[in-house]
Amino acid sequence: MRRAATLLGTLAALAATGLALAAPASAARGQILLNGELIDNPNGCVNAESSPVTVDNWTTEYALVYEHPDCEGRVLAVVAPGAHTTQHHAHSVYVP
Repeated sequence: MRRAATLLGTLAALAATGLALAAPASAARGQILLNGELIDNPNGCVNAESSPVTVDNWTTEYALVYEHPDCEGRVLAVVAPGAHTTQHHAHSVYVP
């Protein structure tokens, strides 16, 4: 009986993991306002046209503000959903 319960628990865990891994990747839902430009459902790295970089994060995900273009260099700020930041030496933003 104990062996059957262990087997059922293992199978249930494997099934749940398989379902989680099979879920499709998607863009963050919502919008970011990047230096006055509204971006719907952002996904990945977005380069800013100029610095300083202002970000209003109206998505469901955290936004990372990077020091260099193409989301390279140091992360200067992490912008929570619903938050705002201005970074004077930033050049790009990443939203998963």
